Amino acid sequence: MRDLNAFIFKYTSVSVMEEKFDEARQKYGHCAATLKFIDSLYEKKEKLCRAFTQDLFSFNATTTQRGEGYNDRLKGHTSLKAKLSDASLPELIDRFDAITLDTCNKALESLTKVRQNDDRVTESYKTEVGKSLELSALSVKSCEKVEGSEAQYLSTRTNGEIFVVDLKTKIMHRGEFFAIPTCSCGYYCSSFRICRDIAKALVVSSELPRSVTLEDLIVPANIHPFHLAQFHPMWPQAVRKANRADYDDLPQIKRILGGDAVDALSPSTGSTSTDNNGGACPDEFYTYKGNKKVPPTMKARYAKLNEVFKKTADFAVNKGNKETYQHFHARLLQCQKELMDMITKVTDGVFSISDQIPLPPSMSASNKAQRRKDDATNNSRLNTSSSSGTKKAAKKRQPKKQQLQTCPQCELLVKEANLSVPYNDHSYEQCPRVDLFKQYIQEGKSKEGTHEAK
Repeated sequence: MRDLNAFIFKYTSVSVMEEKFDEARQKYGHCAATLKFIDSLYEKKEKLCRAFTQDLFSFNATTTQRGEGYNDRLKGHTSLKAKLSDASLPELIDRFDAITLDTCNKALESLTKVRQNDDRVTESYKTEVGKSLELSALSVKSCEKVEGSEAQYLSTRTNGEIFVVDLKTKIMHRGEFFAIPTCSCGYYCSSFRICRDIAKALVVSSELPRSVTLEDLIVPANIHPFHLAQFHPMWPQAVRKANRADYDDLPQIKRILGGDAVDALSPSTGSTSTDNNGGACPDEFYTYKGNKKVPPTMKARYAKLNEVFKKTADFAVNKGNKETYQHFHARLLQCQKELMDMITKVTDGVFSISDQIPLPPSMSASNKAQRRKDDATNNSRLNTSSSSGTKKAAKKRQPKKQQLQTCPQCELLVKEANLSVPYNDHSYEQCPRVDLFKQYIQEGKSKEGTHEAK
């Protein structure tokens, strides 16, 4: 299995792969079935092995792993898988809708984090570029500029492979020209991500300092537009949800997406109050002996404001009159307007998407194990409730304990007549031993009273 994975994923050189095939035939030649499998793999090497597929853009995916992963989500597990095997067309469409909603919701969350962090790409892209930056220092032997060229470099790796890097390659994406770094290596051609050779060329070039960091590499000028988050169909929704304005440093994006799509996210020109909202309360008010008096956490800030509000409301309502109430109410409305202006300046006039466009419902299952558990219990993720796993919901589902009822008649039968009968499982009205009570208790006491009278 290790040799098979090396044939498909590891070897990027055709000559090296040919040598490894010859070594495998000698190593496993004693087994006819294994030798037959190696020969069949060699016949389909152009379709399977990375040495041949690396020059084609496939998002760095090999074979059918993306399709198989999606089929696993579609088919479900345990009882859901058995149900979907005999599902009708409407049930299958409902399953597609559930998976689509889940995928869109996750994509929206990821894009929102990208905009909140002021990034241009997702975390997965940054992780891959970080690996490339590390490999540029470990596996790239040298990177020299080509004589007579403006931005071409020859990158030599420690294994002897040489690749050409061009830091100003003009490409066309969706009808617009972009000038980005490119490389002739298989990793870049199959993924369009910054490879180790591009990272090395950017380090040795005059455009970046020697002590380059990941943030220096991940800039719009070095990123293929295919990976820019702004081209994602759900990017406008993510921008509104993040309560931020869109980036405007690439004019090509506005021409590609259209003026209306970008202008809808541009800063608003209106203002609801004065421009100097914080002038009435300068920063010196919150400074005491060089330290800020603002609570560091949101919870502490809310508690502080709540405390001040309760005291002021008590003065205005309980200890004041009509005029004090009107004065306090007017100041609160004025403060609300000023806060809206301050937030508008921070967010460039973009408000939350919750006030404009309804979002798809969020799915409660966050991982594969939870989905498998929900599929086994509810037979469908559409039936999963957001509060089905909480402790409060579990307490509500538990039946209330009934108080134990005691029958006094049966209790007397046990104590006075020494009869072994239960007396704490029913009430007095439900007692089935009325005859026994009359026989042993009432008649017995009447006989004793007769003997005493005589």
